[in-house]
Formats: sequence, C-alpha cells, structure tokens
Amino acid sequence: MPDNKNQHYVPRCHLKPFSLDREGLAINLYNHPRDIVRVNVPVASQCAKSYFYGADLVIERALQGLEGQYAVLVRRAEANEPLDEADLAFLRDFVLLQWCRTDGALRRRREVMQAMDDMAHRGLEHLPRDALDVSQLALVAGSLRVWKSAGDDVKDLRVVILRNHSRIDFVTSDDPAIATNRVFLQRMRDSNFGIVNVGAMLVMPLGPRRAVVCYDHNSYATTGRAGCYLDVARDQDAAALNELQHLNALSNIYFAGPIANGERVRAAFTAVSHCRPPERFRMWQGLSEGIEGEFECFRRITEGQVVDPTTTRIQSFSPIYPSPLHWMSIMPMRAGLSGWILPGTIIGPIRLSRARHRRGMRLVKIGHRPMAHRGGELPDLMYHHLSPE
Repeated sequence: MPDNKNQHYVPRCHLKPFSLDREGLAINLYNHPRDIVRVNVPVASQCAKSYFYGADLVIERALQGLEGQYAVLVRRAEANEPLDEADLAFLRDFVLLQWCRTDGALRRRREVMQAMDDMAHRGLEHLPRDALDVSQLALVAGSLRVWKSAGDDVKDLRVVILRNHSRIDFVTSDDPAIATNRVFLQRMRDSNFGIVNVGAMLVMPLGPRRAVVCYDHNSYATTGRAGCYLDVARDQDAAALNELQHLNALSNIYFAGPIANGERVRAAFTAVSHCRPPERFRMWQGLSEGIEGEFECFRRITEGQVVDPTTTRIQSFSPIYPSPLHWMSIMPMRAGLSGWILPGTIIGPIRLSRARHRRGMRLVKIGHRPMAHRGGELPDLMYHHLSPE
C-alpha cells in the first residue's frame, strides 16, 4: 500500500493506550450493530479509509503534526506531569478537531446538507438545480472549516484531566469526542443546544485511565481539582463517562484489558442502547408572515401543505444529542445558573463570553424546566432577527 494511503479519522495514537500491551498493534472491540466482541484486531485497520483526507496528502500530513503533539501530552498526563494553559488549550482544540473529523461526523454533515437541499427545493422540483457537492473532499473541507470557526466558541471552556482510580476502565470508540450539556439535557430537559450555550461540555477519553473534559466553568464545579487533574474514584463516575461513548459510537467501542471486559462493555451498551436517538437532527421550514419590530416572523410549514414556491421561506436544522441516564458526580452543576438569550427567538441561553456585542440580548435565570418554546418539538413560529442594515 502506498505511504499514507490508509488515513485515520481517529488517530492511531488515540487508540494506542487502549491497545494490547499498549503497543499500538492490536486492539479489542465491541461492534454494536452486529453485537459481537472481536479480539486482537489490527489497529492499522481501525477508523481508517483510503485517502480519507485526499490523495494529495496535504491535510493528512498537517494532521500528523497535531497528532504527534497530542500523543506527547497524553504521555505527560499519564505520568501526572503538570500541564500549563498552552497545553490544555491545545488539548481543547484537538478534542474539537476530533469532534469534527470522524466518519460519523461527516455522515451526519452529509445527511443534513442533503435534507436541507431537498427542503429548499420543495415545490421547485420541475426546475433545474445545481448538483449538491457532498463528495468526501467537500465534506472534509467543510468539517475543517467548522473546526476553525468554532475555535472562538470554545476558547472560554476550561479544561480538566480526569485520573481514573476506579475499577472500571474508560473506553473509547470510532467517534470518541463528544459534545454534551448536562444543564440542558438534565435540568432543562432540552436537547436543542450547541457549543456556545450555557453548560457546554466537550469530553474525550485519552486512555483507560485518563480523559479530558472541556467545560463551562460557570455551570459546573470541580471540587477537589489538583492543578489540571481531577480524580475519579467511584465506579459509577467512570461508567457515566463511558455511557457517552456507548451513546455516540458509530459502530465500534474499543476497550483495554482481557476479553472478559468485552462482555462488560456489551452489557453496559445494552443497558443504555435505548437512549441512542434514531435520528441525529430535526429539520424546520417556515413561511414568512411579515415583520414584527426587529424580527421577521415565520410559521412552520406542515406536512402536505401546499406552498407557493415564490414565497419567502426560512429553514433550519437542530442537532439531536443523546441524553445519558447518568452523569459524573465529580462535576456537579452550580446553583443560580443564568444565561443570555435573544428575545423572540428559540436560541437557548448562551454564555456571557459568546453573548458580548450581540445587540438586544438579555440575562435570564435557568430553572428546572424547559423555557418557553423549547424542550420538545420545534415551535410553530420562529423569529429571524433583522440586520440593522
């Protein structure tokens, strides 16, 4: 095989701590679609496709440099070395990159693009339309643009390294970096959120005994933190972190240790598999009903409704995030939570750092129930804030 043809969307350096004898050669896995445990599978064949990032190797080689830095920081974390702010910022950016770059992430991106394109042309099927570019290279380029643009949205998140002292190893998967939000999912019972919202979290295991969590410091406490480290002593907390992998994995969950661990992984996956959402996004399209102050009002188009294709329409999609059954007790929610909203829209409360310079936003308290027009199906009405221009 030509050099660099087999390109990994989950780097081998990430899988190495989970591999047999930590040699990075073979690994054990549980494949949940087929419900089988496999042992001694070559790491080189996992989470990889031919020229996933392109045959010119430009992206592949750039990623290799980042992966080398990541591997060094993982080894330092495993040795309990102190990591400075620059080290932690790099880990945060790498987790964000990993969140954008997997095959699962690209599949979701393709599905959203196709659904939005189909919706935009509803009623105009008789007219010619430009072909939608959902090629592999276009999807990769788009995902990397998301990574670059989202860097500012997460730079206020603090970073902590979890040290696992429990009896349960952390596991990883073919989609290991996870965006979640305990404030929205558990407290507000609302699955419609993004990385700018109050309570945002990015979570990724670094090995069976280490994991990284990027979190909204104003929403979660980390009592007992020592420098950049926070210890996990309870089995339930390690299992809660693993639950996110079970809910997000595309096909494979990777685990360290003996084959007996595979049956434990199977049982843990089965216990929460009903929480895996059948779809990962919802679509919404509305017709303009006119201007109300600084907003244009749009009413939802119902199924089967005949629509004049020349009428002004708006469409949006909302990601659907899995809601775990359990959360880590070592990062409890703080009291008196609040966030910034734009009245008249369904944008959930966002963090102060992301609300600055946004005209018309106001501070609201976050209670223990969904906010108006949130928490369930997307609303019948949406409001689009008009530009001052």
